[in-house]
Amino acid sequence: MKPHLPASLRRALIACLVTLAPVAQAYDLSWFIYNIYWGVGEYFSDSRLFLPGDNVTFGPLPSGTTEPVYLLGGLKVGSMTVNAGEGNTYLFEGSGSITEVAGITITSGTAEFNSADRLRASGTAVQVDAGAKLQLRYDTSTDYNPDITLGGKEGDVSGAMLEIWGGGRLAIPHPQRQPEHGRRLRPAV
Repeated sequence: MKPHLPASLRRALIACLVTLAPVAQAYDLSWFIYNIYWGVGEYFSDSRLFLPGDNVTFGPLPSGTTEPVYLLGGLKVGSMTVNAGEGNTYLFEGSGSITEVAGITITSGTAEFNSADRLRASGTAVQVDAGAKLQLRYDTSTDYNPDITLGGKEGDVSGAMLEIWGGGRLAIPHPQRQPEHGRRLRPAV
């Protein structure tokens, strides 16, 4: 049985513990699809709270599913893996943002960030494997500089997709590199 503390009190207690014990073991957490919110001190899996530095995995969803994940506050993440499954989407939205992350890997399905404010970890290495999609929505006030790699570890770029929506600026590092095998980045219509 889960404790029934109000969410605001639970977050405040966790924030106190995090500041008192800055060196903590990072855990590997898997998203419990009946969750709605992702924040410090919120249940991430069915039995563990998310704490800064934890490695997170968003696993397979039922066929045809878009799973909203509402971000709360600034999230410092060890690593993040999205494995939604073909035709499924994890939609990251809310008032919070991912402020630090060692790297993001999208192995299948779509990871959609509905605003540039949801992903503020500039310079983050983002790996989009073959058959997966990263969808970024940008507003005019935000600049973001991710290091995006399309294709799997073996270099297979078939079906790896990047969609960018909105009027902001997206700087892609290493502009001297040309897309291999005739692949081109095109604006979403």
